[in-house]
Amino acid sequence: MFKKLLAISSLILAALVSSSAFATTEYDFDLVNNSKTVIKGFETKEEGKWSDNWLDGTVKPGETFHMHWGSGDGHCVVPFRVKWADGHPADEMSVDWCKQKPKKITMSDKSYTVK
Repeated sequence: MFKKLLAISSLILAALVSSSAFATTEYDFDLVNNSKTVIKGFETKEEGKWSDNWLDGTVKPGETFHMHWGSGDGHCVVPFRVKWADGHPADEMSVDWCKQKPKKITMSDKSYTVK
């Protein structure tokens, strides 16, 4: 588990290192599944390539998965996608970490909210 967290932290740090626009030193947020479908993946995008899956399991409907990215350095806008267990296509979304400063990303069947 520690190796996976270290690898995840390194991956995100590398993905976000090209800018220093963040005032915080790390990201912590909850991924909330408010849909009817199991979430099997959460990936971020850098330089046109998707990361490895950030989840070490699945997030069932009604569950919350706490995400910890070890750094807040980098680009403000980070594209991400959620992979669904039922196979419906993952839509590319993004969060502006500088403006939105999310503590919770809630996925529903057709949209998402950031708070």
